[in-house]
Amino acid sequence: MLVPSLIVAIAAIVLLLLILTSKRSTAKPEAYYDLSEAERYLHKWGYVDTRFEFDDPRSVKVTGNRYPISGFRMPHLVPFVEEMLGFSIRPEDMVEGNQTHDIPKPNIEDNFFQAVETQFKPEQFSINERDRLVHSHGQLSVGEIYRILYGASLERVVDLVFFPESEEDVKEIIKLANKHNVCLIPYGGGTNVSGALAIPTEEERMVVSVDMQRMNRILWIDKENFQACIEAGIRGKQLEKLLSGEGYTSGHDPDSIEFSTLGGWIATNASGMKKNKYGNIEDIVIEATLVTPTGNIETKCITPRNSTGIRPQVFLFGSEGNLGIITKAIIKIHLEPEARKFGSLVFPNFEHGVRFLKDLRQNGTLPASVRLVNNNEFRFGQALKPSPT
Repeated sequence: MLVPSLIVAIAAIVLLLLILTSKRSTAKPEAYYDLSEAERYLHKWGYVDTRFEFDDPRSVKVTGNRYPISGFRMPHLVPFVEEMLGFSIRPEDMVEGNQTHDIPKPNIEDNFFQAVETQFKPEQFSINERDRLVHSHGQLSVGEIYRILYGASLERVVDLVFFPESEEDVKEIIKLANKHNVCLIPYGGGTNVSGALAIPTEEERMVVSVDMQRMNRILWIDKENFQACIEAGIRGKQLEKLLSGEGYTSGHDPDSIEFSTLGGWIATNASGMKKNKYGNIEDIVIEATLVTPTGNIETKCITPRNSTGIRPQVFLFGSEGNLGIITKAIIKIHLEPEARKFGSLVFPNFEHGVRFLKDLRQNGTLPASVRLVNNNEFRFGQALKPSPT
């Protein structure tokens, strides 16, 4: 029987061999998700071209070709889920979701609305019921998504959706909201899972969702200092596609990268799967601009680090839109990796895995991304394959 220290040593050697034997290539590594754009579901996560479908009563597949798991049969997934949940899953038991929603009429502050109509283009604001409902929730599974798909209608939704196209637009809408006592809620990719996009039922003020996704440009790239200034509404997938065109990456890789935005990452103090190499969002962002009712909060002279007092941007991380609206950020960028290599190790029990990760951390040999999963998670991954490996 192998002693624990020997098991850890063997695993470490295997992992190092995987890293050292990666062949360098002039070709760019492929992304694990499709970089093309497509129609998203209005309320739940993902694209409408991608969903689980029964291909016979005991097997499912993922439609489309957007992801590596798309297009092939998964005969082991239904039995696994049934075992985990303790009840049967049959095609005939599928429930049809809500086709309509009882959406309350917008609570309009007349003077504010008149000013918006006067100062902005018609396509920059909407009181359409569908737009208002989409912008009134995040992706909180039970309290928001399940209720919208299968339960009762939301009692309170936003009254207007505003689409700024520049920092000046953000300044102006904040000025108008402050003048007319209107509540603003910043909206990025709609992937929030903390309930921050939900409107309190007792809120009597007019509520406006400020959708930042039209502010999605890279304003400049400083190749000498490996920095880039980017508008806050850019989605992660857009950001990586544009940076890749110049040979760079931000290194930030959250599970929501296809839909979440730079401003959302900052506002929620986000972490990514490659944080071992590139850091969390607070390590990636050098500076950011926050527009508030009393003015901008930003640093005029950009340095990687300084000792000139409190850095105001620390208040942005995790602020969830309570202090103002983030309009742009200067972030660190990195040359794209020349190769990506993936591997897996199997431990006899979870404790051995924990000990292995601890040794990796202490020895300074962490790969860009490493994750320890329990046996149920491992089995779930196997169930997503045509046959276990």
